[in-house]
Order: sequence, then C-alpha cells, then structure tokens
Amino acid sequence: MSYRAATFIGLLSVSSIATAASCEEYPYTDGINVEDVQGGVKIISTASTSVAFDDVSAIKSARDEAMMEAKSYISKFLNEGIKSDETISKAINETVTMKGQSKEAERKEVKEILKKMQNSSQALLRGVVPLGDCYTKARELRVSVGVKPDTINQAGNLATGMGNSSSSQPTPNNG
Repeated sequence: MSYRAATFIGLLSVSSIATAASCEEYPYTDGINVEDVQGGVKIISTASTSVAFDDVSAIKSARDEAMMEAKSYISKFLNEGIKSDETISKAINETVTMKGQSKEAERKEVKEILKKMQNSSQALLRGVVPLGDCYTKARELRVSVGVKPDTINQAGNLATGMGNSSSSQPTPNNG
C-alpha cells in the first residue's frame, strides 16, 4: 500500500463516528469543547438545525447547514473579528405657509440612529473531520466535527503527498 493510501485510510479512521438513532442518545450538545492534549489542542464542535420534513433533500440540506455551522464555531475560536459601525442620520423638513397676515411654520425632524455590529471569522480548517451526527425524525439534525494535532498533521501530509504525486506524474490528456 502506498504512503498516500495509508495516510488517507488513517485520516478516515482517526475518530470513531458516533451515530445515534435519535438526538436524545447523542453524546454531544451544541457548542464547542476545547481541551489540551499532548501536542496541542483538541476541539469538538457540534451544531444542530431543525428539519421540518422527513425527506432526503431536507435532511441533506440540514446536514450541510449544521456541518458548516459546527465548522464556523472552530473558525471563530481560531480567528474572530468584530466590526462595529454606528451611523446617525438626521432629516429635517421645514415648511412655511403664509395666509394673509398670519404665518405658519412647521418643522418635522426625524432622527435615526443605526448601530450595526458584524461578527466575522475566517480560518483554514485543515484536518477537521466529522465525528458523528444524529437525526430526530422531522425535528432535528445534529452534527459534530473535530480537530486535533494528529488530524492536522495527517491532512498536511496527505496534501503534500498529493502535491508531490501530481508534480511527478503528468496529467492524462484526452487526445
């Protein structure tokens, strides 16, 4: 077996996949858990989303959404930025009306204060692997992903091995 194949198989078998029939039995709850391990940090991130219909496409969409959200928790942990904008706008409308000797003035003032906070994060999530998921029929889908020093190293080794392989072997050409 080649080094790349062994690394790929190792990457797939890094964590035991936890699959529960219902989310009541699922071992992970929403959020992020960070713990120190030998060689670095292990992060387990779990997110859930609602599933309105017991339909294959609804379940797939929910899984994709929960997976992205779980990964975003890790991204926020690694690199989070907060941006705050505050805008004040003022609109004044003045009207003067004259009727004979009387003069009437009307002034309307609208003041709008808008405060917008935006949270964003961006991180390269090399080595994040699925740990498991659960599904409660037509109610909830929960997904857990994790990363630890071993999976980061395996992903890096696999990427390097694939890069070396493609540079040493020409790409087939349909000719």
